[in-house]
Amino acid sequence: GAAWIFSSEGFASKFKNWLSFGKIRLSYGSSGNDQIANYQYMDGWGVQSNPYQSVPGIAPARLFNPKYSWELSRKMEAGLELGFFNNKILSEISFYRHRSGNQLVQYALPAQTGFTSIIANLPALIQNTGIELSIQAKIIDRTNLKWSLNGVVTLPHNKLLSFPDLETSSYATSYVIGEPLTLLYSYLFTGIDSTTGVYRFQDINNDGKYTRDDYSINGNVAPKYYGGVGTNVTYKCWTLDVFADFRKQIGRNYLWSLFTVPPGGMLNLPTYYSDRWQKPGNQITHQRLTTSAGTAAGIAFQRFQTSDGIYSDASFIRIKNISVGWEVPEGMFKKMKQGMLKLYIHAQNLFTISQYKGTDPETQNLIALPPMKTVAAGFQLTF
Repeated sequence: GAAWIFSSEGFASKFKNWLSFGKIRLSYGSSGNDQIANYQYMDGWGVQSNPYQSVPGIAPARLFNPKYSWELSRKMEAGLELGFFNNKILSEISFYRHRSGNQLVQYALPAQTGFTSIIANLPALIQNTGIELSIQAKIIDRTNLKWSLNGVVTLPHNKLLSFPDLETSSYATSYVIGEPLTLLYSYLFTGIDSTTGVYRFQDINNDGKYTRDDYSINGNVAPKYYGGVGTNVTYKCWTLDVFADFRKQIGRNYLWSLFTVPPGGMLNLPTYYSDRWQKPGNQITHQRLTTSAGTAAGIAFQRFQTSDGIYSDASFIRIKNISVGWEVPEGMFKKMKQGMLKLYIHAQNLFTISQYKGTDPETQNLIALPPMKTVAAGFQLTF
């Protein structure tokens, strides 16, 4: 790594009225990853839970693989740090590029092998790049009144650079070379047939049937950008802190949760099932109900879970933290050499601004609890 504080150079004196600090930095390095348990290259055995004639047996629990090794990551970062007006405003912009190869993964195996996966190195090269911007500003800095702002935003991007023999691997239908790992590679949902009441999808190759060959790239589930904004205000004995985080993304909406509560199960159906197809001509949100997976509606129901129909805008702005405090003036503790009393109210996840269709755009799960909204009040006494 190397850095240059150019604000200390002679030529920077021309800008000293407004530029108080300037620094350029550059770093490059590599690191390995061996985050797996010991002796994983050996085959493993486990005790069977159901004994035969009261004699417990053993069965294979892990496959033998002596050829895996550490994965390797190479990281590069370049950054520019600037301070303005005697460092009342501090800003930073950085660019990073991480390339990771030989990843240690649980490589998927066909069920016929008796195992679902084996520890192996993925012969792929993955690149993560991004730009990060941050700013801190002291807007007001007086004795009885202080106000500061800070914010950070990240614009990430990832890409699969290479994957030898991807077409013959277990990941042939999951990744595309030159595309993000988080791409939405799925059926293209085109609506509901108003005559039959069954979900429809685009037949990409026009062969009259739906197969993996009809998958297409229908988006990217990774955030386009994310970050947070905070402010702090101090007025005499009062303090106010507010922090909000935000994210621009698409994500699984409540329609994905249909898979967890299908009709016919031992569960109460959500009220959204009331907007379902019941007769020809209905223009609705959900297809006809069925209790059989082998019917046209049942097959379409399963196919729907691997389509872009279960995704929608999941962007949000969330007020993550709000804190209000009041510190009793020092004059009330004259009889004490040292003393302090502070009253406060803290609130977390107070509210969220989003057009997301579901319970929460962060958890993206209809049957999982979203982040809890909590409000706490208390005092802090020192003497």
